[in-house]
Amino acid sequence: GKSKSHTLHTWLQLLFDTALATATTTAHTLILLTHAVTLSVAINSHTNAMLLVLISNNFGEIKGHVFKKMDDAKVFTAARMDIVERVHLSVELLFVAAQRVTASGSFTMGLDAKLLKDTAMVLGSEVFVDVFKHAFISKFNGFRPRG
Repeated sequence: GKSKSHTLHTWLQLLFDTALATATTTAHTLILLTHAVTLSVAINSHTNAMLLVLISNNFGEIKGHVFKKMDDAKVFTAARMDIVERVHLSVELLFVAAQRVTASGSFTMGLDAKLLKDTAMVLGSEVFVDVFKHAFISKFNGFRPRG
């Protein structure tokens, strides 16, 4: 009686947890893939309109963080999230570069000046926004350098 019921409950819980983990992982993967494809389209387009939209979205990040009261732990968490975001962006840009090299059939044709300029603009704006955001958060919350 009781051990059979407990075993069934355990298996159902395992099945549910596995389904939930699979769904979450799939959703996360699709979101990252969508971001990478959007970045690829923005860099490969002849106009810079979409690239500018992606870069301008970084400035919305400033608005969402700077006027909030934060303690040391929250600022540290925000810094870690920014690092993860930069790593994701760097990997996505590597995928875009690899796709360009593969499509052009040549390393030098795939990595042209426009790609390098756009990559520098995307990464540079990300770093600029993060530095500005953390400087403003530190000023707003009265953090002083230690040492």
